[in-house]
Amino acid sequence: MPLPAMKVDLKSLGTIQTMIGAVMFMFGIVTQNITFAVSVNSAFFISGALAIASVDYHHPRLVKSSLVMNLISTVAAIVALVVLFVDVVRMSGELPPCQDLAKCALILLTVLLRGTLRVLLVFSVLEICVSIWTFVLTWKTRDSLEATS
Repeated sequence: MPLPAMKVDLKSLGTIQTMIGAVMFMFGIVTQNITFAVSVNSAFFISGALAIASVDYHHPRLVKSSLVMNLISTVAAIVALVVLFVDVVRMSGELPPCQDLAKCALILLTVLLRGTLRVLLVFSVLEICVSIWTFVLTWKTRDSLEATS
């Protein structure tokens, strides 16, 4: 039995991209990696906002800029995935035993940072999927969006 086709609105995908960008921005601040938080996540946020705007205003330049930003967002998500994976691998390893309070606090921070980086990895994979999906849907509907302008 074939699976039913999933109806997805570009506006909802744009909202998802914007929310992922905002959440990853906040995680970037928590991990004190401001360069990652601003550079990579601004691409997610902008591509989501352009996807929403291209549905609302149907301007050909807006649709093309949404396509370009979704490509940039996909590349940024792939770069973020590689960087975060390298960070997780670099941080992996056995932790020293907890002997005094200072070492215990350091071990706790390391464990929390590992968990945060793994969550960011999951969000990066999700962002790759959503940005590709948004690009494909915008590409398929670009003629109908441009015809209504």
